Amino acid sequence: MTRRPAALPRCLLTATAAVLLVSATACTRTPDVARQEAAVADQPYPDLMATAELLAQAPEAAEPQSNPEAALAARAALLRRRADALRAREFDT
Repeated sequence: MTRRPAALPRCLLTATAAVLLVSATACTRTPDVARQEAAVADQPYPDLMATAELLAQAPEAAEPQSNPEAALAARAALLRRRADALRAREFDT
């Protein structure tokens, strides 16, 4: 006859995880919502604008690159130079 493992370790693990989670969230800083609401309460709502107006004000989308392989090679070369500069630099430990 096989014996079932005790359920106590699982309950203990769950309780420990819950305590750690509550402890971690208790240490976070929460924003002062009441003060923020008071600061914007007197502000008027923004005017609604037509979609066409908003799109006209938006910057133009970047055109696709004519030679993506060259752009990728240039980016890789830049990253290699930066990596070499970081390797050559001495850091205080």
